[in-house]
Amino acid sequence: MRHSLLFRGPLALAALATASLSHADTQAYFFEEMGEVMGVSDNGNYVAISDEDNLIGYIWHADNPTEIENITISNKEEGLPSGQTITGVSVMDLTNDGMAVGSVYYKDGKQKAAYYLDGEWKYLPLHPNVMNNTQAIAVTPDGKTIAGYQFISAPDSEIKGRYYPCQWTKNAEGGYDMNVYTSNDYLSNQGYWPMTQNVEGTIIGGMLYTDVGGSVPALIKEGELITFNEFETRNEPFEYKGEVLGWYETYYVDNYREGQYGDDWFVGAFDNCDADGHFYGMRTVATDVNADGSEGTLTNVACIYDMNTDQFIDDDKISLYTAGLGTDVLFTGSASVVLNGENKKLPAAFGFSTTRSLAGVAKISIDGKVLGAIWQEPNPATGEYTYYPFVIVLDQPLAAVNEIIAGDDRCFIIVADGRIEVAGEAEAEVYTLDGHLAGQGKSVEVAPGIYAVKAGRTSRTVVVK
Repeated sequence: MRHSLLFRGPLALAALATASLSHADTQAYFFEEMGEVMGVSDNGNYVAISDEDNLIGYIWHADNPTEIENITISNKEEGLPSGQTITGVSVMDLTNDGMAVGSVYYKDGKQKAAYYLDGEWKYLPLHPNVMNNTQAIAVTPDGKTIAGYQFISAPDSEIKGRYYPCQWTKNAEGGYDMNVYTSNDYLSNQGYWPMTQNVEGTIIGGMLYTDVGGSVPALIKEGELITFNEFETRNEPFEYKGEVLGWYETYYVDNYREGQYGDDWFVGAFDNCDADGHFYGMRTVATDVNADGSEGTLTNVACIYDMNTDQFIDDDKISLYTAGLGTDVLFTGSASVVLNGENKKLPAAFGFSTTRSLAGVAKISIDGKVLGAIWQEPNPATGEYTYYPFVIVLDQPLAAVNEIIAGDDRCFIIVADGRIEVAGEAEAEVYTLDGHLAGQGKSVEVAPGIYAVKAGRTSRTVVVK
């Protein structure tokens, strides 16, 4: 049974029920298999679902929307010692052509980062000092870069290991090369927990554990740790009747002494990232902190970090943004969506109705047309919730994107109403059919018509409505 909702990092096919619809073209597909939505492919063709209590993985396919495919394995792998039985899998994210990433679990509790391709789970390379816990958590739409973590032996850690972020990049032979980012100062015994990745695969978003046990949102950009808080360790005296009996370490975040009252630590993480570089999640903001850090106010807020402006946008009336599109479409952790500043409950916002209790939208396609969501049901005996997946397919994309075209060199072309954009390392050169340059850059505004687009090594003819 699920005890905590995994909007953030941590059965056979049953009967399906589809919600009654009050809007002609919006479809909501509810499933009775336990599990939570972990990822949606950027093009919206696939949804990753994991039941992490029972170690069962599923994939939803847009061309067969009323069922979900169970891709779990449970057998003995050849060459493994006795007792190394595979007990299940997790599915965390998907490429635009349906390759899944996640991990394979063993009976002894260990898990290995892996990807699922052509009906087979394949392992990703691991650090030589890896211990018992590794997972792939996100993948670029073209499958060239996978992000995840590895729990690796660390002599300076009190628990003898630490979570380190890593990426696997596709090589010329079709396999993956490993990059583990162990050289950064990760502050604590726990380290860094990745939770999302931008579409280019250059930035990982997640949470950095603080020394006391809290967390703050942080990024890994091209292997380097980027933080947004100030951290300090101080040696302070332990006094009794005016006499110093010893010294002990205290930990400060933004000059506030974290954990001094037992539960007043920072809470924060980045859960999702859109194609324009907005990271969504939550964070703790410290205000009115006195000089020695012993007094102050901690406020938990939903946040957006815009990597283009290096600015945060916070909302203290909402606890968490789970996903979004810019600042106009923001999904919350309370089964609602903020549309152009107005907070609406999910069924009413998107024109469907249901008698189920909804938990919220966890992941979305890059254009906001396919929403991977979660519904919940309380256990009569304990009152705790069990969580189940459902998928919403809107009648129109929220981002007004008409087409997403994969590229050949870490880029893809987004065709929207009135503009052509490139997500990735290249810029677009947009030409009219008579050969005139209509515009150049990451985003080009054009009149409706047919255009030739060149981005890096990718050339396409597109239709702009």
